[in-house]
Amino acid sequence: MFLWYSFFLSASDFNQDGIVPGTGYDKKTVRFNGEQKYGKLTVGANVAYTDAQTDKTLTSRDFRYKLDYCFSMYQRQVNRVLFNLMDSHDIDRLITRCGSYDEFICQLLILSTVPGSPCIYYGTEIAMEGGQDPQNRYPMDWKTVENGSKADTFALMQKMIALRKEHQQLKGDQILWCCDDDSRVISYIRPGVREGIKVIINEGDDGACRGY
Repeated sequence: MFLWYSFFLSASDFNQDGIVPGTGYDKKTVRFNGEQKYGKLTVGANVAYTDAQTDKTLTSRDFRYKLDYCFSMYQRQVNRVLFNLMDSHDIDRLITRCGSYDEFICQLLILSTVPGSPCIYYGTEIAMEGGQDPQNRYPMDWKTVENGSKADTFALMQKMIALRKEHQQLKGDQILWCCDDDSRVISYIRPGVREGIKVIINEGDDGACRGY
């Protein structure tokens, strides 16, 4: 513990805005107490997103519960820099797991608009496919980048990043839920000083978002 704290102090001399990301599948409030400006690599958030897409019996209320549980595991200063991800070298790639391009984009939108620090695994910006290890560790598909066949996906990813950088509301740690029912429409507001940003994502099959 002292080693990592000393490392953080030394690293801060180079970059005051930096964080030291840590990883783990359990609740480590002793390690991630915010004093070290740790960013927790958030597997729990990934589970909440994936479950909402794959388990059609889950409702917006279930999604809210799962994400709130993830946020409740750590102190507020840690939640501000949660190292959120949708895929990595430990799990299958997002587009492969989703099985649907539309769902792939929806999950990236959630990643871009919830509290924390969005992490984009290499290749996700071009919807690179891959199952479990070793398929999720294959080298970057530079041929696809060069031929421009996934240029639309790359441009959409750039728009999501620009949206987050432009709006201060998306950089805070507050989230106000607008969904608490048995539908599959996920809705929340990222509040700001004068106005907020509302996010609505329909995980259902009827295409309706009435009342949101």
